[in-house]
Amino acid sequence: MADVHRKAKARVAAEEYAPKPEGSSLTYGLIGVALFGLALIGFEMFYNANIFAYPVLIVLLLLMVFLGSVVLRKRRKRLHTAAYKEEYARQDNTPPQ
Repeated sequence: MADVHRKAKARVAAEEYAPKPEGSSLTYGLIGVALFGLALIGFEMFYNANIFAYPVLIVLLLLMVFLGSVVLRKRRKRLHTAAYKEEYARQDNTPPQ
């Protein structure tokens, strides 16, 4: 029972400065692509440019954004795991209360 309490305490402490990502990698990628698409449309409207004249470039950029979003989620997950392990190990060094 003490270990369960210790894990919960470490999880709460880690959530404060390295929150666990809530979505999946697919969700991160799709949201990144959607936001980039909106930015692309805004760019086209502001500059009155025909950006869809370069479909290969747009597809490559969307692919890079998707992969970048997936990497972002993996990095956040890794940082959360490291923070949790640090908080769990830190509890060994605290004096009993």
